[in-house]
Amino acid sequence: MYTELPKDEAVTLALQELFEHSGYVRYRMSSFESYDYYLANKSFLKGEGLVTFNDAFGRLLALKPDVTMSIVKNTKPETVSQKLYYVESVFRARREGGEVREIRQMGVESIGTIDAYAEAEVAVLAAKSLAAVGGETVLSIGDASFVAGLYDALGLSDAVRAKANEALGAKSAETLRTLAENGAGEALAQLAALCGKPDVTLERARALCRSRQMEDVVARIQGVCEALAAVCPDANVRVDFSLESDMDYYNGLVLQGFVRGVPQAVLTGGRYDPLMRKCEKPQSAVGFALVLDGLSRAFPKKREFDADVLLLYAPDTPPAAVARAAENLAAEGVVRAETRVPPGFRAGRTVTVLADGTITETEGSPC
Repeated sequence: MYTELPKDEAVTLALQELFEHSGYVRYRMSSFESYDYYLANKSFLKGEGLVTFNDAFGRLLALKPDVTMSIVKNTKPETVSQKLYYVESVFRARREGGEVREIRQMGVESIGTIDAYAEAEVAVLAAKSLAAVGGETVLSIGDASFVAGLYDALGLSDAVRAKANEALGAKSAETLRTLAENGAGEALAQLAALCGKPDVTLERARALCRSRQMEDVVARIQGVCEALAAVCPDANVRVDFSLESDMDYYNGLVLQGFVRGVPQAVLTGGRYDPLMRKCEKPQSAVGFALVLDGLSRAFPKKREFDADVLLLYAPDTPPAAVARAAENLAAEGVVRAETRVPPGFRAGRTVTVLADGTITETEGSPC
């Protein structure tokens, strides 16, 4: 339906339809918010700077750097359940140089009582979103609480945990192996290799479990994978407990989506109860964001023709005759009406409409 549009626009329309058919309601936000709100929650902004300005009353405002934080702020404590999707731009400043970036995103947020199905539902929507992008895609699924559970079982200090997270992000088994003694280093090293096809990886994860908490995580991720296999059997899914994730932000399911041709993850998300608690909201929450920027560059439109039909008409041709002719030709594809052939224009077929509405084949312009 949307094949003639640039990739980012086609994906936007396809995902709006997908999210709405899944019961998600569109969320709209203003472009700026009080700077104080972001300052109080800066630990959740992942290291990028804010774009600030003073309004006419001297108040310090910030262009919104994150949609999820806006949704959390506006969630009422008494809300039982809300399922939202958004199509928004966020603004972030690079720490070095101060360059301001506008990032176009789509995403979903499920807020309320998050059970096993709620997590699986969001994972399924993530897989379907990647399918809408097209090409070769991978959806990686992890869980921050599995890693935290292993750290707890090994009795790691905060300082060692920080080093382990950094090494885990780099998937450096050797570094992880040196961070603990008495066999604990080997257990940490195995984390870096916990990545691959769901069945094999989950079996290896079970062997690494040191607590009931870790066993419950494996069972929950297995449920997500089974839901994906049932609904999205063609999705390329891998389980990756070594996914780099901010454990101050995520406390459960972690999602990352990749598309061949785009150098970084196009989809990120997970369960973010810590942000809800920081903002004094009692609910749990899970969601993801898909970055639309770069999709059109990764999937450039390669059209043989600028239009399937070029419809030529004389300036004095009655508008009704041209309109009827364009309507009659619409079934052939893209129709462009002009009084003369634009320079360099490529058309699969060129026709001329006469004053009486007759359509004739032509190779030239009536002007």
